[in-house]
Amino acid sequence: MIALPLYARLAGATEYNRGDLGAAERYLRSAISAVPTDLRAILLLSRTLIRANKEDEARDLVAGIDDDVLNGSPDDFMRLAHWYRRAGEATRALRLAYRVAATNRHDENVVSSYPSLIFMNEAMPSPIGRAGPAQTDFWFDLEGLDGTRDVTGIIGGEEIVGIDWFALDHPLAAALMGKSVNEVIEIPATINVSKRYRIRELKHKYIWLLHDIMAKHAARFPSARSLFELSMRDGDLQPILDVVRDLQDKDDVVATTYTSHSVPLAAIAACSNRSVLQLAEYLTRTGTNLRTCVGTADEREEATMFVRQARGKGVALDTLTIWQLRELGHLQTAKDYFGRLCIARSTMDEMIELRAKVMSARGREFMTIAFDSEQAYRQVHSPEDTEKRLEWVNAIIEDLENLCEILPVNGSLDVRLDKLFDNFGSKVIFDPINLARSADVIILSEDLNLRQYAESQGVKGGAWLQVVLNVFAGDGLITRDQYLVSVGLLATMRHGHLSLDAQALLQMLALDDPRAFALFNAAIQFIGGANANMPSHIAVSVDTMRGAWKLNLPSWQQSRVIGRLLTQLTQSRPDDWKVLLHIIDAELARYAHAGDHLAQRARDHLADWIKGHFYDLAEIRSKERVIASVKPKRRTKRTKASRPKKVGRG
Repeated sequence: MIALPLYARLAGATEYNRGDLGAAERYLRSAISAVPTDLRAILLLSRTLIRANKEDEARDLVAGIDDDVLNGSPDDFMRLAHWYRRAGEATRALRLAYRVAATNRHDENVVSSYPSLIFMNEAMPSPIGRAGPAQTDFWFDLEGLDGTRDVTGIIGGEEIVGIDWFALDHPLAAALMGKSVNEVIEIPATINVSKRYRIRELKHKYIWLLHDIMAKHAARFPSARSLFELSMRDGDLQPILDVVRDLQDKDDVVATTYTSHSVPLAAIAACSNRSVLQLAEYLTRTGTNLRTCVGTADEREEATMFVRQARGKGVALDTLTIWQLRELGHLQTAKDYFGRLCIARSTMDEMIELRAKVMSARGREFMTIAFDSEQAYRQVHSPEDTEKRLEWVNAIIEDLENLCEILPVNGSLDVRLDKLFDNFGSKVIFDPINLARSADVIILSEDLNLRQYAESQGVKGGAWLQVVLNVFAGDGLITRDQYLVSVGLLATMRHGHLSLDAQALLQMLALDDPRAFALFNAAIQFIGGANANMPSHIAVSVDTMRGAWKLNLPSWQQSRVIGRLLTQLTQSRPDDWKVLLHIIDAELARYAHAGDHLAQRARDHLADWIKGHFYDLAEIRSKERVIASVKPKRRTKRTKASRPKKVGRG
């Protein structure tokens, strides 16, 4: 059965979906060998090769086929046209796409993919981008003069049913050849008078079809959402800004969904049609914390135990975690420690897709628009910027190929969940869990909810990056400074929570690194949060304020450290910040009374800071007044439970 071309293609598709690209390639080559005109198998093999980072082989495969003898659906042919366009074969791509889209105007999927093929690159082969003169394959719009009816059509080329077409030997086509817009042509008549026309418009038929599809798409497919029309008047950009604002508002809804539901980040990303890397970057940019851990000592101790037990035995990592581990610069150290770094094929797919997205912008300048609150701002990206980003992505892909085992993944133990997420095209979000279970390794993930679900699916343990880096530092695999820089960078990525004491914060400030204060500033953003263990956070704050004066820094920088810490504390505790300052002041006074001159200096600075911010120092130092200032917590209204009626005796 498997030797039959159809079944070989199906087997190839199955292995492709699992991520076993070697097996998929074997089956698909067998299918193509038997039926060389099977376009579906060719496209699937080309995607297999791209996923395997064999783009040159994929390009050679597609370059050698003959479009005219292939068998496939209109959708398949449009995919092939897009492949040609991305490969730089614009003439071949546009010729195929025009033929398919023009003959399938009733198919919304086909016609909606045509505009993106045109807009993929502004560079057009001559004369496609020109507005004349009239020549073969040009569309024309003629205004009839002296009572003659208007005429539109295409000069020569391939005749397509439903489109007005004039052969090259037709008198109208012959009269048009070489003429430009606004010129007048005359067609002699054997009977009656000659007909005169003014040329109103000329464009290549590829461009005409683009305009025609975009103009009629909404009427032809009223319920479709693949294309939409945007009108601008007199250069007013507001309609574009409104669209950008609407898209950003949708991003905000996605972020709110993540913060209000205990769901893995990858699930939110997949259901909102985003990559997990894209969503994580957006959350970081908007100041939304990523749920990495609960933040308890017991949780850290257990995770540390799992990490030590996994030494030499391997770990499975999700996309976000392997990306960030590589960005922190410790991928090789992790490989040396764990022996095996297992990632799902879907993780590498995201990297390949990211590279394709970057490559689509090569050779041209482009602009992105976003909003910061109510203010729109733009960023211009030069061709040089794109090349640097492409080099960066290629380096990531190379490191993952060299240091990681990229493995296929079977389904989970929960068939109902597989079916649910397949409906969103996002079953791969649980690939790291299924991989950890099948490889019998722990899961390393920055996503708390993903690790929790992994535990319910039988994965034997889990940890996150700070725990791993702490073990590396403790075992001498990385230096203390490298550990502190990495923790600071995790803080900039909004990974909550981080485990930090005063010593770590002070050592971070003492780093011989221009980013030292920025790393400290990022690390303290978790101090005093809504779920913080306040006695512990107050103790760290007091010790940091005392220790800041011993840092080998100018006095103004020492003062800046304390000022930034106090600002963060008051911002984190909007309802009881006065109580917090009162306790810190009292703790510093206790140390000062015991003869600690650093505590006295810190207390004096605290007093100056309070007065400098126009707060009442006397109020802050009054226990009764600060208690009275605490804002009551808001309580959600609950419906009263009905009480059972009392039954009288008797």
